[in-house]
Amino acid sequence: MSWFEDEAFWARWGVALEEPDAAEAAEVARGFVDLARLPEHGRVLDVGCGHGRHALALARLGYEATALDVSARRLLRVREVSESEGLGVEIVRRDMRTFNRPRHFHGILWSGDAVGLFAEVEDEKRVLEQLYDSLKPGGRLVVAPRGKELLSRGIQTQRWHWLDGSTLILEERLVDDGWGRLRVRLTRVRHGVRAGSDQETAEAAWRLFSGTELSDLLRKVGFTKIRLFGDFHRARYDMDAKRLVAVAER
Repeated sequence: MSWFEDEAFWARWGVALEEPDAAEAAEVARGFVDLARLPEHGRVLDVGCGHGRHALALARLGYEATALDVSARRLLRVREVSESEGLGVEIVRRDMRTFNRPRHFHGILWSGDAVGLFAEVEDEKRVLEQLYDSLKPGGRLVVAPRGKELLSRGIQTQRWHWLDGSTLILEERLVDDGWGRLRVRLTRVRHGVRAGSDQETAEAAWRLFSGTELSDLLRKVGFTKIRLFGDFHRARYDMDAKRLVAVAER
C-alpha cells in the first residue's frame, strides 16, 4: 500500500501536510475558471481534492463540482462543509487512476500535493488518460504540480512548525532519483520531551516535473494547445514564476 492510500497516515499526519486556506483556494478557483474558460454553471472535477477546498470554492461560484479522492476521512470533511452550506458537491471516493466519466466535465483541476503521487510515471500517464477521456471535447485540464525549476531555486531542506500548542513537526526534504522525486520525512515531537523518547515519523514522496516534461506527457496522452504559466493568473513561466501551471485542451 502506498502512503497516500493509507487511512492511518491521514489520521495521524494529514493535518501536518499543507493545504490551501480558504482565501488561497478561492483565488485558485477564480484563476481556474478563467484558464479553463468554463461556461456558466459548468461541470468541474477537483482531482485528489483532499479536504476539498477547491471543489467547495468552485461550488460557491456556482459550478457543478465533483470532489475526487481516495481518502474517506478527507472526503468526510468535504461532505460536511458541502451539506452545511447547501453546495451540492458530488463526493467520489476512487483511485484517480481508475476514475473515468467520458466526455462529462467542462474543466478539470489537478493541483498541489495531489500531483506526482505515484512511483512510476506510467501511473501519472494513466491518470492523465482518464482525465482526457472525462473531459468534453474542447474542455480544459489545468495541472499545477511541484515544478523542478521552482524547487531548484532554493529548496528548504528542514522546516519546523507547530501542529498545536504542544507538538512540533519537523519536515526534512530530500531530492533524489536525479531530481525525479521529492521525499519528505515527517517527525512529530512533543514539546518539552527528551529527544527520541516520544517521537513518531512518517514519509511521503512526490514526483517532480519540469515544464518541458509535463508538456511532453500531456502531448503523449493527446492534449493540445498546451500552455505553461507561472501562476493561476497567466504570469509567464520564467525566473519570477510562483508555481508551474499547465493548461491543456482536449
